[in-house]
Amino acid sequence: MEKTIFLTSNSRYLVLGGLCLAIVSSNSGMVLNYGLEYVVNSGVWLLILIAVYWIGIRFKNQLVALGCYLGLFLLCCYWFVYAWDVEWVSIFGLKYIPFFNAGALIWIGLVFTGFYFSRKEELLIDTNEENPHFSSKSLSVLLGLMSHVIVGGLLTVQI
Repeated sequence: MEKTIFLTSNSRYLVLGGLCLAIVSSNSGMVLNYGLEYVVNSGVWLLILIAVYWIGIRFKNQLVALGCYLGLFLLCCYWFVYAWDVEWVSIFGLKYIPFFNAGALIWIGLVFTGFYFSRKEELLIDTNEENPHFSSKSLSVLLGLMSHVIVGGLLTVQI
């Protein structure tokens, strides 16, 4: 028997309200300076991707997981294009602390999320053998490759 997700009226309002809060909170970083608006936007959308992915895995919905993979790719493109030159912010009176600044924390969050998605997709290979069109192994390799590119960006910016 096929398992479907049925959204009640309360959960529909919850989902739409969460989406509205996500859009509003991603624009809340515009009052910040030093390029921190990119950090806030990326951090909010990264948390949203992780939450939606968790919900998709919880309900065993592969389409939601694929949407999160696409969202992570778009977020990485946004981070590379707009936030490459996030200025250093003084922490404890020091201008630069490697791997302990706002930009580096987003880089590390993107890397961790990409590798987690890759590993989770690799574990789904055994359960998705009846679909030979696009293998989970290929998707896992693509996610792992994207995560390695992010690690390269992190090391390039921080060193």
